[in-house]
Amino acid sequence: MATQGTTDTINPPGATSAFYDSAAVPKYLLALLGASHLPPYSVQAPALTVVERVTIAVLDHYLKHRPGSLHRLTNAGNVAGLATAHRHPMTGVPATGCAAASRLVARPGSPSL
Repeated sequence: MATQGTTDTINPPGATSAFYDSAAVPKYLLALLGASHLPPYSVQAPALTVVERVTIAVLDHYLKHRPGSLHRLTNAGNVAGLATAHRHPMTGVPATGCAAASRLVARPGSPSL
């Protein structure tokens, strides 16, 4: 799972896009709309709550194999005006060519979870 603030100037969205594009599937991208570098991971509510809930859902799914975890990830990661959660559309296929950079900016019709 990659998480990125869309206004982060320390770790620019393009760096996370490159990381996400090169990662193997399954993979998820959480875009925190308008968020900078550190606050969403430390003190900035409600973005911090989104990061916590999505991270717990991913860990529950892959480590504890809890039913409903990916549904919780979807609900927690897609918050209007705050965050969008995306998954790689071709599970089991190498990540080559996945245009994650465009997903770091919310736009109508983008493939959310």
